[in-house]
Amino acid sequence: METPSPAPRTSPSTPASRPSGGSAGKILVVFIVVTSAAIAGTIVAMRLSVRAKMNAAAASASAAASGAPSAGPPASRP
Repeated sequence: METPSPAPRTSPSTPASRPSGGSAGKILVVFIVVTSAAIAGTIVAMRLSVRAKMNAAAASASAAASGAPSAGPPASRP
């Protein structure tokens, strides 16, 4: 009589290591998602900041070109 060996179906260490590997994988995925979201947020904030500075510079340049008074100190009148 042959006795079937249970080793090919499931190894004894696989069920024990699978839950810890699964939770570690979930933690890794969450870490990657949070890190990439933070990097993307930083990039968007930097681009908006640069755009705001460029808009402010363009507005002051167009105001100076049109002869409008600047937002600097008031001009002294004689």
